[in-house]
Amino acid sequence: MLRLPVLLFVVALYSSCNILNPNADLPQTKLLWRTIEFDEKFGIALNKIVLNMACIDTLSDQEKAAIAYLAAPMGNDCDWEDPNIQRADNLKCVIISALDLGYQCSDGHVGLIKKWFKNDEKVMSQINDCELMPRTSTSLNGFYYINLARNKNIFIVTYDGFGIGTTNRIGFEWSAEVIFELKEDEVVLLDFNETRIHEAPINVELYGQIHLEHPYKVHSPDLLP
Repeated sequence: MLRLPVLLFVVALYSSCNILNPNADLPQTKLLWRTIEFDEKFGIALNKIVLNMACIDTLSDQEKAAIAYLAAPMGNDCDWEDPNIQRADNLKCVIISALDLGYQCSDGHVGLIKKWFKNDEKVMSQINDCELMPRTSTSLNGFYYINLARNKNIFIVTYDGFGIGTTNRIGFEWSAEVIFELKEDEVVLLDFNETRIHEAPINVELYGQIHLEHPYKVHSPDLLP
């Protein structure tokens, strides 16, 4: 497996998480975004994931299951805890760890999804293909940002994602809006809309600092949609 000079780190931001709003025009709460900061240790600007941990700590089990489902096929800054063991009980990922579900695609991660989506055949089928995607993969994807909104029992997740193939040196970006219904004993996937927004060559040697044809996209908390 090709190892790339990927330098992505995670920091946590502690802020409020108020995603419940009865109005039709729902404000969105920021769950995840990225920033670029100069790192004195490495002497370069690094792309960092930022998590709203205060928000994550207040999510219900149904909401955690919805986010865990979306993170299952996505790389979310994952690294093998032991580089010599490449399996589902050893891949530590930012989002899954923050949700306190253990390793990516582990029984804790997949089990929560199966518990809450037990009557959704499509989700149950998809989760059997949970993706083990460390940051050293030759092809990977991830989130630029994740926003949340909720109106009573309707939970809406919007995000921008990216995918790269270091073999063919092509990258692409997309936007998604996913709508869930939160019930007392299950979660129902109501709608999943994706729109491809960009495709371009990538500079593999600079991946981690430069993404596609422009600096790795940064979403300031104040500028998120």
